[in-house]
Amino acid sequence: MWKVYGLISFVFLLSHTSVGQAFNPAIQSNEQSGLSAAQCDQFITRALQKADLLYQRQQYQSTYQTYVQALETARSCPAPRHQLPVLISFAKFLKSRGNKTAALAYLKQHLQITTALKSHSDSIVNYYRQADIYTAFGDFPRSLELLLKAQALAEKPPVSSLLVEIMSDLGLLYSLVGDYEEAFNYQKRALKILKPGEISKGSALILARIGENYLVNNRFREAIPYFKQALHQTQRLKLDTFAATVMGNLARAYVNLGDYKQTFYYGIPIVKKFKQVNNQGFLTWTYVTLARAYLNTQRPDSALVLALPAYRSGVLLGSKENARDAAGVLADIYAHQKDYLRAFQFQKAYTSYKDSLNNELTSRRVAYLEYNQKLLQKQSQIAQLEEEKVLNNRVVSQQRLVVLMLLIGLGAGAFLVRSLTQANHKLKYSNQLLAIQKAEIDEQAGQLKARNGEIDAQRKQLQNTVTELQKTQNQLVLKEKMASLGELATGIAHEIQNPLNFVNNFAIVSTTLVSEIKNHLNETTDSKPRQAADSLTVNLDRIIHHGQRAESIIKGMLQHSHLGTGDRQPVDINALASDYLQQSYKSVCQKNKQLNNVRLHLDLQPVPEKVVAVPQDLSRVFVNLYNNAFYTLGEKLLQAADDYQPGIWVSSTYVNNRVIIRVKDNGMGIPANIVHKIFQPFFTTKPTGHGAGLGLSLSYDIITKGYGGQLIVDTQWGKFTEFSISIPV
Repeated sequence: MWKVYGLISFVFLLSHTSVGQAFNPAIQSNEQSGLSAAQCDQFITRALQKADLLYQRQQYQSTYQTYVQALETARSCPAPRHQLPVLISFAKFLKSRGNKTAALAYLKQHLQITTALKSHSDSIVNYYRQADIYTAFGDFPRSLELLLKAQALAEKPPVSSLLVEIMSDLGLLYSLVGDYEEAFNYQKRALKILKPGEISKGSALILARIGENYLVNNRFREAIPYFKQALHQTQRLKLDTFAATVMGNLARAYVNLGDYKQTFYYGIPIVKKFKQVNNQGFLTWTYVTLARAYLNTQRPDSALVLALPAYRSGVLLGSKENARDAAGVLADIYAHQKDYLRAFQFQKAYTSYKDSLNNELTSRRVAYLEYNQKLLQKQSQIAQLEEEKVLNNRVVSQQRLVVLMLLIGLGAGAFLVRSLTQANHKLKYSNQLLAIQKAEIDEQAGQLKARNGEIDAQRKQLQNTVTELQKTQNQLVLKEKMASLGELATGIAHEIQNPLNFVNNFAIVSTTLVSEIKNHLNETTDSKPRQAADSLTVNLDRIIHHGQRAESIIKGMLQHSHLGTGDRQPVDINALASDYLQQSYKSVCQKNKQLNNVRLHLDLQPVPEKVVAVPQDLSRVFVNLYNNAFYTLGEKLLQAADDYQPGIWVSSTYVNNRVIIRVKDNGMGIPANIVHKIFQPFFTTKPTGHGAGLGLSLSYDIITKGYGGQLIVDTQWGKFTEFSISIPV
């Protein structure tokens, strides 16, 4: 999901403030200040203007002191209402400085005063500001609850100016949690509240947000008219930065439609504007859009000039959306330039950021679904209570009717017998009516009970759906990433493998020809041609050796991109670890007889549950770890004393629903200055021809990204290396 700029911009800066002593503003009054109400109003107005000016100058400490002094003076004023504008402005400032706790504490004081004064509009503003803070800090369910409270107050009686802002923010909030249909509903309702033809900042904001909703849903042509209306209004109102943001959204819509002329028309002019106001976030976003347009118009060099600083800025600012989009453009640029190694690196960065953002969106959606479930339960409880209240009122009415009839009968002395008879008949009729109504009540109670049962079943089904959604989301993300890496690796193999085959084949043929030439030269007495032929043979052998090593690197990359493509099934991980240890031992002993002395130590504890996995994935991990262990033991045998006993220890434990496998050797260990690099692709400490540097990288991706586990190394140079695999069951 794209992040849409210009709607909501949060600045989180380090700040430490305290709320102060406990205070009950609803009951406090101070008669010692000597200030009149008019003097208080004048002083507070000037203080707030001063604080705003200091904030614009980025003098934050002075701004804070000004608010503290203004609040002290407001508390000494004759009426508590003088504190309201100071508390609301102070809370807004603290929120901008990242101090959520203090901001909410001052808003709580503000709400106490508004409740005591029964100030309808101030209560609406309070809920709206609290919601803004919770949105800024990612608590979307709490923000939604507060905005719905503010909406209910603003509708009875209607407060149009506040209702427009509340509905606009509700639309934005639903968009952030992925409920775009509800977002459209609120934003268009807000648009209808405005006067026909109204040109205002609020109107432009709503138009821009509707356009952005269409943009997020890839409905680019529908987004453009709303953006153009918003641009017209912001230009009329001379809101230059806002207008530049809308132009950026227009450029993004056109680049996705393939209209690059319009992309450049709207995108290029706003670069200068964002540089002037030093807004790195918007500038990075614009660079990515223009870079995509340059690449698609066959100008990759111009695209690279913009995409590289955009990626660095996204990483530096912590903007995952910008870093993801820039990495995607860079991967396409380098693939276009046939620089597949860099394309591969940026494709991995792209998928990593995409995974993280998808996980965040899933978390927001889950929280939103849970809140909706709770809201549904509350509504059901309220409806049940209201129905019970209606039924109780009916019973009371019937009882009053019976009493009234009895009183009338007692008052009519002359018609005592007749009245009693009639009353008796009426009483029987009332009892029958009550019995019928009681049966109806019992039936309705049964229906309510059944409805509650249905709600509980729906809640359980919803919880199961959310769990399955999270699992499916993780599997789809992994498959999509692997598909992208597989496509890239296939491109590399296609581009490199064919010429590499020619190099290897012709080198072998040339070796045969040189051998024949040497046979003929043996009949001559001149040694120089024979020496040249020998040198040529050596060179050809080197070409063949390095060509075969390049082939192994390509095969490693292909293997690296195809992990997790098989079917998952329950796997006995202890048996897998033991079997592949024996196979690796037999294989290396055939190549290096010295390794026959290696002692294998197995300590595999029973695992109550099998791991659901692709067996080929885990076998690759074990083979890579075992081969590395045998290699380092062989290296140490060449240097160690005669009493050195090489060994490999493999153990397993089951703790907190996780299987932990440890593979330890007493070989050379890993130097401390390179241990942090060992999981990087193509990094190896082995000499040329002994490894491509993909084994540990492949193993790390299988365990961490394929199965949500951990792969950790513990080592000491010259003594040992131990790898720990932790996989959830």
